[in-house]
Amino acid sequence: MLGFSAHTAYDLLALEPPSHGRDGVVSFLTFECATEPEVATRFATAVSRGGTAVQEPHRTYYGAWQAVVRDPEGNVFRINHLPLAPG
Repeated sequence: MLGFSAHTAYDLLALEPPSHGRDGVVSFLTFECATEPEVATRFATAVSRGGTAVQEPHRTYYGAWQAVVRDPEGNVFRINHLPLAPG
């Protein structure tokens, strides 16, 4: 999943919003996991391979279990599990 956030989302993701004359995160990938424990495993792997934890796994206001990581090149991605209702 590729995300483009409204400015209000930057606070939720603990990211600095882009502004004129400065680089910032303007899009991010989301890796969707099948379970909450998988989020923790993938988060630990990303950090052990050089990623920086922006947000540890946590519950979002919309019910997802999510972590946010910045890779060594400055790209930001989410590791997410959002349980959906059947059907």
